[in-house]
Amino acid sequence: MEILAKNVYYKFMDTILLVDDDYSIIETMSLILRQNGFNVLNAEKESTLFNILKNSLIDLIILDIQLPDRDGIEILKDLKENPDFSHIPVIMFTAHHNEKILQKAFEYGANDFIKKPISSKIELLARIKSHITIKKYEDNLRKMNLEKQIETLKQITTTIRHNLGQPLTVMSSYCSILERELKLDPDVYSRVTPVLKKIEKAIEEINNIIGQLKDITELEITSYVESIKMLKLNTTKKAPNNRG
Repeated sequence: MEILAKNVYYKFMDTILLVDDDYSIIETMSLILRQNGFNVLNAEKESTLFNILKNSLIDLIILDIQLPDRDGIEILKDLKENPDFSHIPVIMFTAHHNEKILQKAFEYGANDFIKKPISSKIELLARIKSHITIKKYEDNLRKMNLEKQIETLKQITTTIRHNLGQPLTVMSSYCSILERELKLDPDVYSRVTPVLKKIEKAIEEINNIIGQLKDITELEITSYVESIKMLKLNTTKKAPNNRG
C-alpha cells in the first residue's frame, strides 16, 4: 500500500533525469530538486540513461558534458535525433567555459546549460521550471493537433464505409442472382464460374477492409502522446461467408 501511494504521488510530480557520474554532484542536485517538489531519477552512464527513458516519463534531463563511457554532447545529439525523446528539454551540466563546446551543444539541440559548481539555487530552479513549462505547453499543442487529426480520420472512414458498403451489398446480390440464372445452363455456368468466383472474392476482401475501418472510428487517445502507435490494417482477415 505504501509503494502504491508513492507511485501515485510521483505521478503528479515533474520528473527530472539527472545524468552525472559524480556522486557528490548527484547527491547535492537531487537534494535541491526534491526539496522543491521534483521527482529525481539518476543515471551515471549512457546505457542507464536510455533504459530509464524507455521505462519512465521524463519532463527534463540534466546532462553532464563529461561522462565516463561517452561524451555528453554526443549523447545529446542521439537524444535529439531520436523521435521518442527529442521533445524532452535537455540542460547541459558543465564546468567548461569554452564557447566552442557550448556552441556545439546548442547546435545539437541543448535547451540551456548550468555551470558547475552551482552558484545560485534560484537561477537553477527558475531555468528548470521555465523549460518544463514550455515542454508542457508543446505537449498540449501536439495532443490537440493529434485529436483533430484523429477526428478527421474518423469522419473519412465513416464516409468510406457508408459509400462503399451499399454498392457492395448490391453487387453481392446481383452475383447471387446471376449465379442462380447461370445454373440453368450448365455449359455456360462452367465457363463463367471462375470469373464469378473472382468477383465474389474481391467483394469479400473489400468487405474485410470496411470491417476493419470500424476500428479506426473507435480509435481514442489512451496513452501518453509520444507513445501512440500507427494503426495497422490486417487485410488478410477473412469475413464470414453468409452465402449458402
